[in-house]
Amino acid sequence: DGYVTIKGRTKRFAKIAGEMVSLTVVETALSQLWPTYSHVAVNVPDDRKGEQVIILTTHPAPDRAEVAAHFKALKLPDLAIPKTLFHVDKIPLLGTGKTDYQQSKIVAGEMMASKKS
Repeated sequence: DGYVTIKGRTKRFAKIAGEMVSLTVVETALSQLWPTYSHVAVNVPDDRKGEQVIILTTHPAPDRAEVAAHFKALKLPDLAIPKTLFHVDKIPLLGTGKTDYQQSKIVAGEMMASKKS
């Protein structure tokens, strides 16, 4: 039909209240705060703001207030502050060793659903 469809491409931005938030910037800021742990930022739907940023981290006790203070010190916008942080034993990886963002998004969605129950 003359069309090309790209499947599996991961969007690395969250659109929150009409603003674009880079998930890579969020991950970089977390790596500065907690350099010995692994982190992945994903976007999930949010009824109020369109999307929200969720963090999966290997940090055993992630504290949102600590993250918020760090982000403010870096002068990042409040919209970049992750709404929820979840501890995971390991970050999902592809066979190449790179972060599996699609699987991370699935895990985050499942954790959000179990949090609501």
